[in-house]
Amino acid sequence: MKLKKVLAVLFACVMVLTMSSSVFAADVQPRAAGIGDTKDSAISLLSMSQDHTLYLSNAQDQDWFKWTNNTGAGKLVSAFVMPSGNQCIFRVGMQIKYADGKESSVFYGAIPNPGSGTHLYRVYVPEGATAYIVIDSTYYAMEQYQFLFRAE
Repeated sequence: MKLKKVLAVLFACVMVLTMSSSVFAADVQPRAAGIGDTKDSAISLLSMSQDHTLYLSNAQDQDWFKWTNNTGAGKLVSAFVMPSGNQCIFRVGMQIKYADGKESSVFYGAIPNPGSGTHLYRVYVPEGATAYIVIDSTYYAMEQYQFLFRAE
C-alpha cells in the first residue's frame, strides 16, 4: 500500500514537472536594433562608476555604451566584462571620439577563455571626448554578463 502511494506521488511530480512551462524566457530570434544595439543608440553612462547586468540575444548582437568626459580634466577609463557562466566568450572594445570630431578605431581587450572576464584598463579619455564601449562575443551562447565601468 505504501509503495502505491509513493509511486502515485512520484508519478504526479513527474507529470507536473514535464507539463509546466518555463519561467525563464529569452528572445532568441534576431531582433530589430534597439537601445544600446548600435553605436548611434549607445546607452549613456551618466556617472564615473556604473555596473550593468545584461545578455546578448544572439551571435550578432552587440551592446554599446558611451561616456562623455565633461569633468574638466582628462580621465583614465576602465571597462570590465565578467560572464555569469563559462559558455560564452565575451569581448570588450572601445572607440574614442575626440572633441574635434575625429575618432579612433575600435580596439579590444584580450580575448579570454570561456568563463573568464576581459577588460580594457585605464584608457586615457581627454576632456570633451566620448568613449564608446562595445560588448560582443567571439563564441556565442545564451549567457548573462556583468559590465563594470570606471573613470578616475
